[in-house]
Amino acid sequence: MSSTRRRRSQPRANDQLKIRRGRTYATVLVDMDTHRPVDVLADRAANTFATWLRDHPEVRTICRDRAGSFRDGARTGAPQAQQAADAWHLPHNLAEAVERVVGRHRADLREPLDLGEERDEMPRSGAAGSNELDVHGRPRPLVARTRERHQQIHERIERGDSLRAIARELRLRKCWVIR
Repeated sequence: MSSTRRRRSQPRANDQLKIRRGRTYATVLVDMDTHRPVDVLADRAANTFATWLRDHPEVRTICRDRAGSFRDGARTGAPQAQQAADAWHLPHNLAEAVERVVGRHRADLREPLDLGEERDEMPRSGAAGSNELDVHGRPRPLVARTRERHQQIHERIERGDSLRAIARELRLRKCWVIR
């Protein structure tokens, strides 16, 4: 075995780094295999990133956020490198996409569900029966239990029981009785 180790191409990640609050930003480059910083660039400009990539042709993978300057710098400085979204941005991007789709279809989501005859057959407890059904018309036992407990607490308060006695009797914490 040779004493010199062949250096394999390391995936690099880049992100913004705040130097002075709200005024100066830099770019930190991280080796994704070792999770250690490799270099810090003076700014977030695409040409600075592209220059660094040209000086380091071993870079084959760039893990980056959606900033346009990083995309452009990677494209011009290392066209051979594969670009990927970093682990934080994948779920973030998904959440934003879902939010956009839901926003576009908000009017459709606000239409009430018409259950027709099925609604009459469902048992209702309490005066606010429609609030005790979910959007699909199924009963919500937690809501019914919470309303029942609320009613029990207020009956005991009107009767003059202490909060401590109510909590003990209903097996609740005192802070839950206060609410």
